[in-house]
Amino acid sequence: MAIVNDGHSTTLAFSEDPDIMGIVMFEKEIGPPGMDGGGANDITTMRNTAWRTFAPKKLITLTEVTVTVAYDPVFYNRCVATMKNYPTGFRVRFPDMSQVTFYGYLESFKPNKNVEGAQPTAEMVIRPTNFQSTSFAEAGPTYTA
Repeated sequence: MAIVNDGHSTTLAFSEDPDIMGIVMFEKEIGPPGMDGGGANDITTMRNTAWRTFAPKKLITLTEVTVTVAYDPVFYNRCVATMKNYPTGFRVRFPDMSQVTFYGYLESFKPNKNVEGAQPTAEMVIRPTNFQSTSFAEAGPTYTA
């Protein structure tokens, strides 16, 4: 087991439109999905004498993926036509070629301000759904080394 020493070149792929990355959008920064336990359940009762007590929740949330991209304006048509709020599979590939795949949807695509002397970029948020959209079966992320 080794750690990754450089984030270049982490990439993203959409199952529904696998050619979109590297043709009309180019990754500049990727915040891979994380995991969140959802906070604590308060289990304090009238029998407690000095401390409030807590227990962990049972379910885990796969957190959103944030991506900064350089983009071709043609993405507007592809986004509206095939992707926005459409559940599909996603893959984040790390520099060591390991990857995490998960189900989700493109929640937002927000262009940043265009300014002279700088490449136009946009911020995207991909929201994990943790279910397979055709069968509605629960499906968490899969990591492949």
